[in-house]
Amino acid sequence: MSPRTRAFAVAVLLAAGMLQGVCQDTLTLVNGQIQEGKITGVSDGNVRMKVGPAETSQPLTQVKSAAMNPPVEFQAAMEAWAKRDSSKAISLLVPLTKQFGGLPARWVERASATLGEAYLAEGKLPEAEAVIGAFEKAYPDSKSEVDLARATIALSKNDLKTVRERVEPIVAEAKEVKLASPDKSAVYGQAYFLMGQVHESEKKYSEALRDYLTTVTLFHEDAAAVTRSQERADVLVKEKLAVVP
Repeated sequence: MSPRTRAFAVAVLLAAGMLQGVCQDTLTLVNGQIQEGKITGVSDGNVRMKVGPAETSQPLTQVKSAAMNPPVEFQAAMEAWAKRDSSKAISLLVPLTKQFGGLPARWVERASATLGEAYLAEGKLPEAEAVIGAFEKAYPDSKSEVDLARATIALSKNDLKTVRERVEPIVAEAKEVKLASPDKSAVYGQAYFLMGQVHESEKKYSEALRDYLTTVTLFHEDAAAVTRSQERADVLVKEKLAVVP
């Protein structure tokens, strides 16, 4: 092997090692310790992680946060949901939430919340309530996401009073934000969509149009919320001749 070939081989091996390190998942424990490896799932109240050839577990109660790239199925589910294919979204999200449900990772929270919405879209209220109840129990600190989930269920029951109570504080918070993080942008976009639904039901079409367009133009991280908001905005402009107040 020539020196140049040997040097290239070493560089490839180093790059592979670096990539492997980058792709490792991370658990941050409540005591501040950090564990790295491959998170394989959550079961019996424990987070399973593979470290090399061995698999270890950590009580979920001792895990403060988890950092891991979401599986490809998650992105496929989000794309299906954005296209209003709730059946496909459910088929992809159910296995993911069974495997990783309760893990304190943002993508898992979003998967769980979206599954509840998808069930509602399919008219499966008991399943939606069960999923959202489990979500609320697993992520008690995610108040905004819980409020959105509960508001979505209330909307399916035409309980506009509860929708407003759950959503108005989130909208008020959004009005004070100039630049939202992706996670917050998704939350705010969903909140404005729900607020638009309330205003539209109250025949306040201009206010509803403003809400929908806020999701489309400002808080557009959640593709499904954007799609639904744009659809409703188009209807209001065409059929109700609504204009932004």
